[in-house]
Parts: sequence; structure tokens; C-alpha cells
Amino acid sequence: MRNDAQANVDVLFTGGGSGGHLFPGLAVAAALTKLRPDWRLHFVGSDRPIEQRIMQDQPWPHTPLPVMSPALGLPRPFTFLSSNWKAWSAVKQFWTPRAPKVVVGLGGFASVPALWKATRHRTPIVMLEQNAIPGRATRWFAKSAAAVCLGFEEAAARLPPGCKTVATGNPVRDEVAVLGQQDRSTDAKTLLILGGSQGASGLNRAVAAWVTSRPGDLDGWHIQHQAGPNDVDELTRVYATAGLSARVEDFVKDMAAAYQSAAMVIARAGATTLSELACVGLPTILIPFPQAADDHQRRNAASFVEAGAAVCVEQQANPAETAAVLTREWNILTHDPARLATLAAAMKRRGRPDAAMQVARLILDLADPVPA
Repeated sequence: MRNDAQANVDVLFTGGGSGGHLFPGLAVAAALTKLRPDWRLHFVGSDRPIEQRIMQDQPWPHTPLPVMSPALGLPRPFTFLSSNWKAWSAVKQFWTPRAPKVVVGLGGFASVPALWKATRHRTPIVMLEQNAIPGRATRWFAKSAAAVCLGFEEAAARLPPGCKTVATGNPVRDEVAVLGQQDRSTDAKTLLILGGSQGASGLNRAVAAWVTSRPGDLDGWHIQHQAGPNDVDELTRVYATAGLSARVEDFVKDMAAAYQSAAMVIARAGATTLSELACVGLPTILIPFPQAADDHQRRNAASFVEAGAAVCVEQQANPAETAAVLTREWNILTHDPARLATLAAAMKRRGRPDAAMQVARLILDLADPVPA
């Protein structure tokens, strides 16, 4: 990871805080680099550890900003004001001596300082809205954007009138996008469990309750479980006690390899995860995060369920209750190969492997418009 913010920047990517926001931006950056390898790209985002971990191996420089969400402003007002003042001051350097050609908003409160600066300088803005229910940053800046690229077409109805929207689908990384074009083994019995880049304690507890009460459901299966940083040791113990083959990690770095080996998936309903699963075409049981902002994960999941591309299990307050429903759905699916094939085919129809290149070409057109 490099940090050369003093150099002129052609395209500024802003936002982050999670893999769900960052990975679509990284996919677009890779596509844009193919089109214009001479351009300087730069990411500005949050200073969360997960963002530092994701960005440390990327070829583009990254500037972390000490941003704090307004939700934290009331209990810590002075820290909130100080941190965000520093963040807003830090983005000024990207307009000196030359403004970026385009600013790409990835979502999250970390995107706000640079997007606000772009509006003041009339720098073209492209927003990436991954979810079926647009986030606050998208809603705030949508009318100022030259284009809002949507992962879910239905998100357009939840934006202010007059916004320019383009249903591109969510950009996914090249190594994932190409998996849909490759043959996958149908004999593999690997269950991939994904809680998102930061893990999911509610999902983890439900799986632990399932494994503890009915380990026989998973006889003959190998489990790869992305658990987040807090639950690795406990889940490793649970699987070992149940006598199951399992690999538990806090973060799966090579997602393409994980998807390639998986036969089924249990996952949260984050938009980036769904987009990647769609490109690969994997039968999936979704457990939406019930505290997601504006309940967007439940709406994301509903869109896939309505298309016949996934099964949804609602997370209950009691992990055992969630586990009971999960057990039922698992056994229905694993004893019905035709249903699994139908889910996989419907999931793959939702895939948009060309989304990153489509967004990159849109950025290119804004940066170097063809004279009328």
C-alpha cells in the first residue's frame, strides 16, 4: 500500500469501512486501469482495521480518514467534531493543484467529505449503490451525481426524483467474475459459510447451535467458515467437538478459491456477497442481518428469493430458533438435487460479470467527454 496523496489524482475513490463497500470500488479500479493504465487512482476511506487489511495488498494508494458516523456524535461530541474536521481538511489536498477528473462514491459515511468537496468544485461524481435500499450517503448526494450505478434496479424508486441512474449491477472482482465461465466440480461437498468481511456473531451463534444439536446433518461435508475476528476459537472448538471437518478463518482472503470449491453457501445478504454468488451461480441460504441500516439486507435477500435464486432464513433472538429453521431448509435442499440445480441456475441469471467494466467506461466518458 502506498500513500502519495500529494500527486495529482485522476480518479478519486471515496468510502469504505467494510468489504461490501470497498470490493466493488476495487473491481472498478482494476477495470479502469485496463482502459487507462496511465491514470492515477487513489482511495480515501475509513481507518477501520478491516479496510487497512483489504487495502494493504492493493496497487493503489489509500488514505485513511478519521471519520466518525453521526450516530457516535451524541455520546462523543468533541471527538466527533475533531475527527471529522481532520477528515474534511485532509481531502482538500486532492484538489490541489488539480481537481480529480471524477470522484467515485463507494458508500458509507467515510465517503461524505470527498463527495461534499466534489460538489463544491463541480467535479463529476459517480455513485456506486450496492443495495436494494440506498444508503444515506447515496441519498444525500444522488441529485449531485452525474450517475448513480445501481446493483438493484428497484433502488431507483427510493432515490430523489430527477437522479440519473444506471442499472449496471454490482461490480465484482475479475477473479470472481470469471468463475461463471468455468466448469465447477459437482461432486464437491464443501459448505461455505460467510458472515461478511467483519463476521456475523448472530449467524455464527445460529450455526454453532445447529452443529451442536444436529452434527449428523453435516456428515461427509467439509465446512469453510468466515467467522470474523471474535468467534474463530469458539467455532473451531464447536466443529472439533462435533467431529466435523472444518476450516474457520476470521477473513477469507482468496474468495475466488473459496467459491470455486463450494457446493452450497450460507451467508448474510450483503450486496457484494450476493453479486459474487450470482456470478458463480451457487445455491445459497441467506440469513439477513436484522440490524442492517434501513433493513437493507432483508430487502436484498427478498429480491433474490422472489427471483427463485435463494432461500431466506430470518435470524431470531434465540440462536436455537434460527438453527431449527436453518436445519429444516438445509435438509430440504440437500435431499432435492433438482431444487439445488434450479436455485443455482436462477442465481447465475442474476450475475453481472461485466458490471465493473461498464462502470469504468462510464467514468471514462465523464472524464474525457466526446465533443458534441
